Amino acid sequence: MRILAAVDLEAKSIHAIQKAWSLAAAPDANLRIVYVPPVAASDEERARARDRLQAFVTNQCGVEVGGEHGASLRTPDGEPEKAILWEARQFGADLIVLGGHGVPRFRDALFGTTAGHIARNAEQPVLVVQNDPAKPYAKVMAAVENETAEEVLRLACEIAPAGELFIVHAFGAVPKALFGLGDQLEKVAVDQQAAIDRILASLSRPSDSSTSVRAHNIVREGDAVEVLMHAWFDLRPDLVVMGTRGRAGLALLFQESVSQTVLLGCPSDVLVVRAGTI
Repeated sequence: MRILAAVDLEAKSIHAIQKAWSLAAAPDANLRIVYVPPVAASDEERARARDRLQAFVTNQCGVEVGGEHGASLRTPDGEPEKAILWEARQFGADLIVLGGHGVPRFRDALFGTTAGHIARNAEQPVLVVQNDPAKPYAKVMAAVENETAEEVLRLACEIAPAGELFIVHAFGAVPKALFGLGDQLEKVAVDQQAAIDRILASLSRPSDSSTSVRAHNIVREGDAVEVLMHAWFDLRPDLVVMGTRGRAGLALLFQESVSQTVLLGCPSDVLVVRAGTI
């Protein structure tokens, strides 16, 4: 696995760099660490930024970067979102790791956070780390919808092979008047369970039951943001896995941005995958 970790050298990056370093300890893993200096930085300031990045990684991970550890450092030019996405493509990253953003603001819902921009446009899953990197993902909440259900469920099953997985589907109220809510919810639940069973069966797992995902299927009527947030408060998961459709129409993009912004403000790690990328 090739992992790209993007940091801003602030406290919120500490857990992200430690999580990325631990993931990179797996066999055949490779790690690249990126810090994007201010756009107007001089060559001298850029050199100092690289020294700061080296010191940051050494202090947080306890080792010098390079050599046997196989990690590389980069301080690219440009706007953070574009520079990080460019580095991820050049590196051939399988996963992007970012630090959390704290409490979301309404401006973030309108214009998006850095993590939100990267998640919507990245060619690989994006993991936003906010908690102790040593804590296992024992309880995972997967927020699914038709366009991204397969990718989200597969990624959730792979990242939590020995945990509890709660699959949450927010079902809008529009079909209620047309088809009857009860029948539609039951059909959605049955279809979703079939997808869960199919994905679990397709994953290669040892027969030991201790490594099996314990999946719970939750289908609720209502606005997506409200359903997901209520589910989060009920479950308090260690990790939220959700999909994004990338660039879309203005109304769709706004709704999706709000959903992502709210979830990124929760004190859980968040893993976002764009439809069609895995």
